This record gives sequence, C-alpha cells and structure tokens, in this order.
Amino acid sequence: MTEKTVDGGSKKFSQSLGIVSNTSLQPHHNDDIMTDCIFCKIAKGEVPCHKIYEDNEVIVILDRSQLTLGHSMVIPKNHKRWLWHHEDEEYTKIMHTAKKIANAMRDSLKIDWVEMVVAGMGVQHTHVHILPRYDDDGHGEIPIPNTKTKEFKEEDMKKVVEEIKKSL
Repeated sequence: MTEKTVDGGSKKFSQSLGIVSNTSLQPHHNDDIMTDCIFCKIAKGEVPCHKIYEDNEVIVILDRSQLTLGHSMVIPKNHKRWLWHHEDEEYTKIMHTAKKIANAMRDSLKIDWVEMVVAGMGVQHTHVHILPRYDDDGHGEIPIPNTKTKEFKEEDMKKVVEEIKKSL
C-alpha cells in the first residue's frame, strides 16, 4: 500500500476523495446528456472497475483511490449531476443502496463506522461515497483536503469486493 497526499489548496474536495479529474470530465451544459462521462462508461461496462453490486438502476464500485480499503461509490445509471435532480424513486433507490452497502461493510470488514459523502463535483454525475472508517485510520472525523489516499494491491481490492458481496 502506498499513500499520496492530495493538495487541498488547488484541488477540489472531491479530488481529495479520490475522484479522477481530467479534461474529458469538464463541465457540461445539459445535465441529461453526457457523452464523455466516465461513470456512464463504467455503468455501460465500457470501462473496467471493481464492481461490488449492480442492478438495473445503480452500480456500486470501489473508488480507484482508496481512503480506506473498501472505499466505494454508489453510482446511478441515469446520468444526473446532482442527487436532487433525480426523481424521488431514483433518489430512494440510491440511498437504499448506500445503506445496503454500508451495512454489508459493517458486517464484512469489521469497521468502527461508515461515512457517506454525496458528490457531483470532480465527476459531474451523481455519486455517493461510502467510506469504511476505523478509529485509527488517520482521517479524523470527516476526510478533508490534504487527506491521504491509499493505493492497495489489485489482489487486496478484489478480496475486499468479495468480502462485501458475501454480506449483501
């Protein structure tokens, strides 16, 4: 495992949570139409990921930059930038899935608590971060800019996916 510090002075908060940002992910003007959204591509199976859960409406994957092992994102398949842009049924499904994943993490990873962060900045597609937390993980109460992300071995990422899936 290696650590890297995200510079909070010039980076967005979402980047401190491990969100990838590049020129192909810049703001778009029509919230419902996104042709180059990395999360839409992941949901369509066009980009590889560490998938924990999927149904017709959402996909849950490990974040590429882990704050703690198991740091996941609930991503609705219907592209909307902000959570409140989703219809009530979609909103409920996203939150229900986040709760389901958080409880599976609690059961499988033996963590102290779970945090949830709703985002839409770095990647302008609704996503909910589910962060498994430990008293001694070094992130304080709420991860903020300058938080250290961790890079885990591929085998560790696959193992944590399987552990969470067993508890679903």
